[in-house]
Amino acid sequence: MGRHRWLVTLTYLAPFCLFVAVYAPRVGHGFIQDDYVWILQSTSHGIADLADLFRSDNGFYRPVVALTFAANEWMFGAEPLGYGLTNVLLAGLCALAIGRLGVAFGLPRGAATLAAAMWLLNFHGIRMAVLWVSGRTALVLTLAAVLSATALVRGRGAVSIAWLVVALFAKEEAVLLPIILLGWLAFLQPWRGKTSWILWIGGAFAAELVYLTARAMTDAMLPGTAPLFYRFVFNPIAVAENIVSYADRVATFPVLLTLLLWAILGRPGMFADSRTRTMIRCAALWVVGAFGLTVFLPTRSDLYACLPAVGTCLIAAAVCGHFWKTSAATARSRALVVALGLCIILGPVYHLRTERWVSTAELATTTLADLERETASLQDGAHVVITDDRSQRINLGSAFGTLLNEAYALKTGRRLNLWIEPPPPNIDAAGLEPPCATCVDLRLGLTEGRLQQTTRLSHLK
Repeated sequence: MGRHRWLVTLTYLAPFCLFVAVYAPRVGHGFIQDDYVWILQSTSHGIADLADLFRSDNGFYRPVVALTFAANEWMFGAEPLGYGLTNVLLAGLCALAIGRLGVAFGLPRGAATLAAAMWLLNFHGIRMAVLWVSGRTALVLTLAAVLSATALVRGRGAVSIAWLVVALFAKEEAVLLPIILLGWLAFLQPWRGKTSWILWIGGAFAAELVYLTARAMTDAMLPGTAPLFYRFVFNPIAVAENIVSYADRVATFPVLLTLLLWAILGRPGMFADSRTRTMIRCAALWVVGAFGLTVFLPTRSDLYACLPAVGTCLIAAAVCGHFWKTSAATARSRALVVALGLCIILGPVYHLRTERWVSTAELATTTLADLERETASLQDGAHVVITDDRSQRINLGSAFGTLLNEAYALKTGRRLNLWIEPPPPNIDAAGLEPPCATCVDLRLGLTEGRLQQTTRLSHLK
C-alpha cells in the first residue's frame, strides 16, 4: 500500500468530506413540525432547570434529547442554524463511534472506516436525522447505543452501563438494547469471564428499572394511550410489509457497495477470522433487535433505520475488508479509484435528495413571517383559517403538521387559534377541532408559497 498511501488516505476522507459538503450548507433554513414543541419545551424548562427536563411535556419521555435542545436554546435562542449544525456534529460523532466499534471487534481500520462512511452516506435514515432538527432523537440514541456496545466489547462493563442509561433516556427504542447486548455477551463468552456477565446483567437490569420507574412518574404516552400512529399493530401482513421496507432502508446501499467491490476485487475465500465471524453474528442480532419495536408500528419512518443500519454497515464492511485482504494490488488500486468516483457521483444525488427538506423549512419560515404580519392587529385567541395549497408537494401540512399553533407561539410569543384547511391527515390524533363558521376572524390563503388575505371581518379591517 506504500505507493498508494495518498490514494488510500484520500479515499478515507472523501465520504466524510462529501457528507459535510452536502449537509452543512443545507441546515439552518428553518424548523418544521415537532421542532416547535421541542424548542417551546426548552424555553419553559431551560438548561438551568435540569430536573424539569426529566418531566414529559410533549407526550414523549426523552430527557437526554430535551437536554440537547435546552443547550441549543441557551446558546442560539430560536435561530435554526445552531440546531442544524448540532445535528451534523451528532451524525459525525455517530460515524466516529461506529468506526471505533469496528476496531474494537478487530476489523482493520480501513474496514472500520468504511462502515462509518456507509452509515453516513446511507440513502435512508441519515438524511432525515440530520436535516430535520427533531431527527436528532435517532442520532442521540445511535450514538449512546454504539458507545455502550463498544465498551461492552472492550470489557468495560461500567462504561457500557453508563451509556446504556443515556440511550434509555434518549429514546424508547433503547428498551431492547439490554437484550441485544446480552446476546452479544453470549457470542463474546470466550473473551470474557462469567463474573463480568453477572455484573453487567445486574447493572443493565437496574438501568432498565430506573428508566421505567422514572417514565411511569410522568405523563409520557404508553402503548394504550398513544396516538394511533404510535400504537402497536400485530397484523402479519402489515408487519411483513414493514420488514421488507426497513430491510430496503438499512441494507440496499451496503449491499450494492459490497457487490461493487466484489466485482472489482474478485471472488474471495471463506472467512478464516473467527473474531470477524463473531462480529457479523453480533451485527445481525443488532439489526433484528433494533427493529424489534418499530416493525410493529403502523407509521414507517426513515429515522427508525438509523440504529439498525449500524449492523448492516458493519457486516458489509467486514465482507469488503475480507475482499480487500484477499485481492491483488492492482485490483485494490482500481477499487480506490472507483470509490473516489462514486463519492463524486453521489454528491449531486444527495444534494437533490435533500432539497425537499430545505424547501419545506424555508416555506415554514416565510409562512410564519407572513402570518405574524397579517395577524398583528388580532387579539390573542382570535380564530384564523388558512387554506393550504395541496397541489404542491411542499405545503403547510408538510411544514407544520398539526403544530402551527406551537410554531406561531414560538415565533411571536402570542397564542392564536390557527387552523389549516384541509387539515393534515393526523389531525384527529392531535385532538384539534375546526373553529365554528361564525368564529373565524381572518381567512388566509397560501398561493405560490406566500400567505395572502382572503376574508376578514369588517370590524377588524
